[in-house]
Amino acid sequence: MNLSSWLEFYQSDLQSVWALLGFPLAFLIYRAARAPRHETSVAPGCARFVDRYSLLFAVLTLLATQAMNLAFIVPLKHAGLALAVGLGACLNAGLLFRMLRRHGIYRPQPGWAAFFGRVAASVCLMALALHFAMGETRWWLSAPGLHKVPALAGLVLLGAAVYGGSLLALGIRVRDFARQGVD
Repeated sequence: MNLSSWLEFYQSDLQSVWALLGFPLAFLIYRAARAPRHETSVAPGCARFVDRYSLLFAVLTLLATQAMNLAFIVPLKHAGLALAVGLGACLNAGLLFRMLRRHGIYRPQPGWAAFFGRVAASVCLMALALHFAMGETRWWLSAPGLHKVPALAGLVLLGAAVYGGSLLALGIRVRDFARQGVD
């Protein structure tokens, strides 16, 4: 094995380590997604009910995430692990949302659909701007680290500016993100 082959193997091995280190964090995020126990945020008497379902959903989501890992790892490699964790988080949030809605514990206030649409549009605009601004993949793979850092910082700033600017243009203000209490 020559030095170049060894370095490629080492880099791939190191990426696997970082991907696997994300799983304990993912479990903490899944558990943190459960509804809080505060009487003001969950209807009285529902906290134990919500906790029971949130634990069930966390376990189901972890099983689904592991199945997605198996399905995505071969075609997508390390990106498959990240995709599986992201989809697992969406699954967990969706299950919790559905359960809370079905049992009347959560009722969204009027205007949430329009708010969600504006935020989704801003995310899409940000993604498009970053896609076109990031340049060639070859450059990112071959450029020295000292060139990548300012380029990445510029992309982060661009993403924040496009997202924030499009939210403002669509009429969303910072106060619109403030959490409202339960009636």
